[in-house]
Amino acid sequence: MSTLTPFVTKHPTKPLKFLAGLRGTKVDSVPAEGVYVGLEQIESWTGRLSGIELQQQPEGSANVFEPGDVLFGKLRPYLAKGWVAESHGFSTTECLVLRTEGVDARFLRYCLLSTENISAIDGSTYGSKMPRADWSFIGSVNFPAPARSDQVRIANFLDEKTARIDALIAEKEQLLVSLDDALEAYAFDFASEGLQRKGTSSGRKEGWLARVPAHWSTPKLGYFADVGNGCTPKREVQKYWLDGTMPWVTSTAINDRVIKETAECVTDCALSETGLRVVRPGSAIVGLIGQGPTRGMTARLAIPATVSQNVAYVTSRSPEVSDDYLVVVLTGLYTALRYLSDGSGGAQGAMNCDTLRAFRVPIAPRSEQDAIVQAFIAKKHAIEGLQEHARAHIQRLSEYRSSLISAAVTGLLQVGTVLKGAI
Repeated sequence: MSTLTPFVTKHPTKPLKFLAGLRGTKVDSVPAEGVYVGLEQIESWTGRLSGIELQQQPEGSANVFEPGDVLFGKLRPYLAKGWVAESHGFSTTECLVLRTEGVDARFLRYCLLSTENISAIDGSTYGSKMPRADWSFIGSVNFPAPARSDQVRIANFLDEKTARIDALIAEKEQLLVSLDDALEAYAFDFASEGLQRKGTSSGRKEGWLARVPAHWSTPKLGYFADVGNGCTPKREVQKYWLDGTMPWVTSTAINDRVIKETAECVTDCALSETGLRVVRPGSAIVGLIGQGPTRGMTARLAIPATVSQNVAYVTSRSPEVSDDYLVVVLTGLYTALRYLSDGSGGAQGAMNCDTLRAFRVPIAPRSEQDAIVQAFIAKKHAIEGLQEHARAHIQRLSEYRSSLISAAVTGLLQVGTVLKGAI
């Protein structure tokens, strides 16, 4: 196979297979006390490991890695997953384990995670649903091969610079979380006290209903709204999925807060044969399961759609309660829904539709609901503007990080040179 040089570099180059050999050691099963690394534990682009303490021991064979080895994800290589092993352990067979006797491990990781290399490897993959790269191609790619001392100096430089960039990105990501919390706090205030925040409260014992104005009602959700969920049509039945046109909502879509599109659609055949219901636009969609933030989170459905078993739709059937008002109320009661569902589904925590139907919610008179919705929308738009600015900053920092790595490993940037605007 001919070699490929995706890097524009001032350094000499060598095919990767001459810099790092493929460690081929495997075990039939991972020992109970063994450290196991799955692809989901390796962060994209950063080379960091996360959530290793939550990793379940796998069934079946696994790769063996040793200290100083570099792991690189060959499944969906566009995710850019690479990590330098710090101890003996085991990994998914979807990782290549590279011995690094002929190259500095950190320098190799930076080369592997450069945008040029990821683009080249991703272009070589086979398989449409589960694209994988092959070592025969990856090993033939020409990598920068400066002197070992230069590799160490470049890796030290990038460790310092990327750590600063990553810290700034983490600050912006925390800001996004705080802004989400602020949105829920505004929704809670509007849903539990209204806009005037005066008058006699109901005095109910439930913490999330204690501040409700006395002239509001606190019925169970199922008393005035339809609450239900859907299912996942069998994947092996092509007529349920092929060329489907009806959006199918999963818990991932809730993170968008307003659901305007879905990753997958089902067919009319799936609707008729599986009993999936088409949910009307404006309905609230609530996450039902998981330890992550989506359990208890609410989004507004902006399109006709059906839903999976992991989310519930809540649709008002009363002219006295608007769908948009319900979205505000359920958004504000996120913490209450989380508390209500903690542990009810085992280790993960879960809700079900019966739990939601029995959940009491504060209902303002119809004459007050529109004003509450408009006040919430105004706050939401302001917060979304701040979030958009933070995301743009994260994008610029990420692009700078990538360009810095590429310039350093190729020698186009002399290590120690101060870039204009450098971190």
